[in-house]
Amino acid sequence: MSFVTSTDEVAANAEVKNTEEFLQLCQASQKEDEKSLFPNHTRGHSLEQRYRGEWRGKKLRELKSVWDPEGVFTREFL
Repeated sequence: MSFVTSTDEVAANAEVKNTEEFLQLCQASQKEDEKSLFPNHTRGHSLEQRYRGEWRGKKLRELKSVWDPEGVFTREFL
């Protein structure tokens, strides 16, 4: 799990880069359809990896359209 906590932009970008490299290393031997991540661990990966299953993405989009159609909290699922 990695949380970017730097207030300095350069350091924060370095943290994000290191996290991405670590995740790629951890998943190197996995097939694409086997890869997944817990949503609270990272925001940089595809929705398919973070929310496995087509039905789940559909349900989250429906909820987003009801509870945050303007994208105040996040632009994902819009």
